[in-house]
Amino acid sequence: MDGAVRRLIETDEFPIGVISQHSRRDQNVRKGHLHTLHVWWATRPLAACRAVLLGTILPDPVDERCPQTFRQGAREALSWYSSRDLSDPMALRQALLKFIGEFADWDASGKARWVETARALVQRTARPPRLLRQGPIQAGPHSDPERPGSPGCAWRTTSGGPLRAGSA
Repeated sequence: MDGAVRRLIETDEFPIGVISQHSRRDQNVRKGHLHTLHVWWATRPLAACRAVLLGTILPDPVDERCPQTFRQGAREALSWYSSRDLSDPMALRQALLKFIGEFADWDASGKARWVETARALVQRTARPPRLLRQGPIQAGPHSDPERPGSPGCAWRTTSGGPLRAGSA
């Protein structure tokens, strides 16, 4: 992949130790946490998932193929977080990695400012991930396109079961 921009997760400085500490703590939080709803037989470390997703989505600002628009947007998004001059790509990388490590903390993931910053960083990537359509999605044999409020596709019944109209 010669034309692909390197991602932050591919850097040697990715804060694995910090994320591991937050993951261990994440497993023991018992108030206001997802784990308090049900005892899961195979819990997943949410802290690690948050960090890995951000590290996979965000490009490395030190990479020469990193879009200038992302660098500028990341500087703006992290202006409240870091008091350092982020005009240097290496300083910007370090600030992004530190943000990812601290955002893995359960307490930070519930604060609006942290979540807004993470969203702003993702939105400023060169090609943000496509989001699924929001709202109710109805399709299947019980959805009726003629009935208001039922945006499903038309279905017909054949000897083999219901088929979507237009499919063979």
